[in-house]
Amino acid sequence: MSLRQKAIKGVFWSGVQNWGASLIATLVLFVLARFLGEEEFGLLGIALVFILLMELVLKQGFGQALVQKQELEPEHVHTAFWTGMVLAVVMTVLGVATAGVVAAVYDEPALAPVIRWLSLSFVIGALGHTQHALLRRELAFKSLAIRQLVAAIAGGVVGIGMALAECGVWSLVGQVLATGAVGSFVLWIACDWRPQPKFSGRHLKELWSFGIFAMGVNFLAFLTRRFDMLLIGLCLGTGPAGLYFIGFRLLSAMLQVFTHTVAAVALPTFSRIQHDPQQMRNAFYTATQMTGLIAFPAFVGLAALAPELVPVLFGKGWDASVPVVRVLALLGIIQALVHFTGPVILAKGKASWRFGLGCLDALAQVTAVLFAVQWGIVAVAVACAVRIALTYPVFLLGVHRLITLDFAAYAYRSVVPVVGSLLMAGAVLGAKWLLADLLAPPLLLATCIAVGVLVYSLVIFLFARPLANQTLDLLLLAVMPGGPQPSEEEPA
Repeated sequence: MSLRQKAIKGVFWSGVQNWGASLIATLVLFVLARFLGEEEFGLLGIALVFILLMELVLKQGFGQALVQKQELEPEHVHTAFWTGMVLAVVMTVLGVATAGVVAAVYDEPALAPVIRWLSLSFVIGALGHTQHALLRRELAFKSLAIRQLVAAIAGGVVGIGMALAECGVWSLVGQVLATGAVGSFVLWIACDWRPQPKFSGRHLKELWSFGIFAMGVNFLAFLTRRFDMLLIGLCLGTGPAGLYFIGFRLLSAMLQVFTHTVAAVALPTFSRIQHDPQQMRNAFYTATQMTGLIAFPAFVGLAALAPELVPVLFGKGWDASVPVVRVLALLGIIQALVHFTGPVILAKGKASWRFGLGCLDALAQVTAVLFAVQWGIVAVAVACAVRIALTYPVFLLGVHRLITLDFAAYAYRSVVPVVGSLLMAGAVLGAKWLLADLLAPPLLLATCIAVGVLVYSLVIFLFARPLANQTLDLLLLAVMPGGPQPSEEEPA
């Protein structure tokens, strides 16, 4: 099977993983939102900021190093695993020890036990990090998809069961721990590799030379994505943090579905063709275009239908999160574009470049959120959207330095999806205006979604039929056992 076929099938199974897991997680979120309030979600959101921050140290960027490295020796893998396990134990002890301090800073005593229990996720996750990287390296996204779906179902069952037993915020904690434990267990089944008592300082140094920058990039990306939640909880309290958390989770779920589906395959695919700028350029164009084709209308539709969607899915008690959802949906459009710049830079071995760009992005995010938090959660969301719009061109210039982009050709590929999304939004808003007094909210929502899908599909069919045909061909290549064979001159 060619690299092109492997990549496309990887995208398909990545889609199964992201769509399925996001659907399950979102359905579980809908159920839990009817049992729990904004305070419980706020506690979890704040606690996860610190847990995920400490987990970045645990991962050390070794997973990306294992994926990117062209010549991988067994000692690299064993060294990465045991380094991760030692750090996991250290981070668990550190998390338990510092939980009280974090709770005191936020003046939320209930935070301390939540952080202590969530600290167990360090050891649970470390058991599967290396296997996950090896499966990504081999583009074995079918196994990763099965793992993600099984873990999401298990976590959902535990979370909902504990919510029915009136366990409060512990329902959310139980969901997180169960998802991680089952996920690591399935990875051990899916991956044949097993750790051996081997450790090499030389191989650790080789991994570290790439991993230190990758870890720095991950830390900066984390700071960029999570600093808003951290500051909202500190300055505004757990209630506003919970409202913001709901909007953030919807954005994350949609990015997981519409962007990460392709992005998960981007780094290993780009790494395979890192010495061929033309192939990388074509792959970058294709990844961006295919993502925009689906992501643009999805995020525009979310912004248009948020007033109907949030009450139907979460209940009327969450109406205050509607403005946040709308703004974050628009932020998602830009994130869908910028998401593929990082994998190109890393695949070319320029982890230091990616780190520098991450510093700029994180600085802009911290500045924007610090400025906006005094005006509330909607202002914070607006500041985040403005920040990413301003930094996106800088990331694009970094990619241009490496693979020489044709900016006109790059922009042209987004014209039809953008125009189609705007026409779709007009049709959806018109349908809402005409039918608002005639249909119940769930039926109105379903009708507007159907109108939006119909209008957008018609625009694509009339004005971008080759793009629609190309998308269909790629889908057939992904799902067919052998897949149609590309011509010899067809780029990956």
